[in-house]
Amino acid sequence: MRQHIFESAGRKIGMLQLSESNLHLILSEAIMPFIKVAYLSEGSIITIDLRRFTIGVPTLAFIRPGQFFHVAELPVAPGYLLFFNDALYGVQMNCLEGELFSNPPDIMLVALPLPHVKPVVYLLTLIEKELQLDEPDTEDMLLAFLEQLQIRAGRLWRRQHLGPNR
Repeated sequence: MRQHIFESAGRKIGMLQLSESNLHLILSEAIMPFIKVAYLSEGSIITIDLRRFTIGVPTLAFIRPGQFFHVAELPVAPGYLLFFNDALYGVQMNCLEGELFSNPPDIMLVALPLPHVKPVVYLLTLIEKELQLDEPDTEDMLLAFLEQLQIRAGRLWRRQHLGPNR
């Protein structure tokens, strides 16, 4: 998979496959100023703000601009790095998204229980395909898929960090 980026009116969203061959792009200064959502497969080892995480189940990581992010090890299973700028994020901001990106540093990960893995991977695949298109409504579709991803993650984050009744 090559790098896919959509730009319009100052808004930018892109996606990279998390793989050894893309590590130079994933860890580059060019990605640092973006908001990032990483889909990590079991066996990944990452560092965010000097905290090392070994991923035991498929997980979403939410990384703010400027946070230290390093990938130490990637398994064979695919992963994704979705990145977008503040201009795009501001369009779709809601309370669930705020929880995902403004949380304490020790709870920036959302583990995906088995029934949630396929829908999340499907949304990421839809985003990837949409980024390859050059259609007039591409931005609307990307925003819709991104919002669905963030709502799903927000629900899981609340259950995992605030309790099952949240």
